[in-house]
Amino acid sequence: MYLFNNFIGEMNVEDLNVLGCRFTWYHPNGRPMSRIDRVLISEEWSQIWGENALWVLPRDVSDHCPLVLKNGGWDWRPKPFRFNNFWLQNHKFKGVVEEALRGHDVSGWMSYVLKENLKGLKATIKEWNKEEYGGTEDRVERLVEDIRGLDELGEERRLSEEEVVSRKSKFEELWKLLKAKDALIVQRSKSKWLKEGDTNSKYFLNSVKLRKSRNSIKALRENDGWVVSPIEFRAKWWSISKILWRMIGGTVQNWTR
Repeated sequence: MYLFNNFIGEMNVEDLNVLGCRFTWYHPNGRPMSRIDRVLISEEWSQIWGENALWVLPRDVSDHCPLVLKNGGWDWRPKPFRFNNFWLQNHKFKGVVEEALRGHDVSGWMSYVLKENLKGLKATIKEWNKEEYGGTEDRVERLVEDIRGLDELGEERRLSEEEVVSRKSKFEELWKLLKAKDALIVQRSKSKWLKEGDTNSKYFLNSVKLRKSRNSIKALRENDGWVVSPIEFRAKWWSISKILWRMIGGTVQNWTR
């Protein structure tokens, strides 16, 4: 297993977790069991095909279980809003927040006002983040090309004052985008033992990939089987929520009495 795990690490592939059954091989006497059969995918494959789930199907006369790799499409709920720490390093962020809060005129009890202000602030920040940091990869490529062009032009002749200012501003924009990208990777990896900025390694990217794979919901197990459809899951959850709400409501009424 040590050599096998080293092989997975050196090849930079992911060993997918299984659903349906824990083991893929069973001894004829029914006692020894093992997960011999596996599916390994590369990062490039995952980027092209997105989320996936590896299912272990029931076996027949064979001592091995067949495996089925199913591709994505799990939309369980809207994605939550997450605060990115690198926003605080942007000198524009404070002004965006202050202007957004001043622009919301909400009246009512304090909890409602706070909720509505945060709701409006969330929409403003998401739009600002899209304008400020959206399309990071494409913007970085364009900036690198523009800076390279100015460098080549500077080798042929003396750059004008406008070109020097433009080159400086492009460097500042490139630096901001790269620092934001690194800070986001550190935050998503949930790594606490290294300082922010030390992101020039595959450790953080692998941590993000592993956390995403562990936290993603591909199926839910019930007593009578598996729930693989988000629509079916929402229907079941809504029924349970109504039952719990009635129970809580009845308890509150008893307390008030």
